[in-house]
Amino acid sequence: MENNNTITILPNTCYIMSGPPCSGKSTFLKSLIEQGADPAAIVCPDTIREHILGAKPFVDDNGIGKSLYGWYYESDTVFEIVKATIKARLSQGLQVFVDATSLNDSARKLYAELFSSFNTPFQVL
Repeated sequence: MENNNTITILPNTCYIMSGPPCSGKSTFLKSLIEQGADPAAIVCPDTIREHILGAKPFVDDNGIGKSLYGWYYESDTVFEIVKATIKARLSQGLQVFVDATSLNDSARKLYAELFSSFNTPFQVL
């Protein structure tokens, strides 16, 4: 019997994660790292935003969390770094996993155009 929950990650293919917040995108990518994927292949705008601007810790009914700074003020800077990172990896023939919400085609357009400009096949997961 075939397992429909299996995803085959193809070599020389890049991936755009797509799903609402807390839907398992980052968790899935962490499992790939545990299986030997290169952690540097994961390009995450939220991680870049946090590295640049930091995060404010908070406590609520779900426990301890963090809220990223700069949601409205630094998006251009963050996405320039995202683009530069993706271009650098693609120019070296390296795989990329974009870890962002990317819920619709317009949100995925930036990544799709970058992959296409390097003639790199990609899939949306």
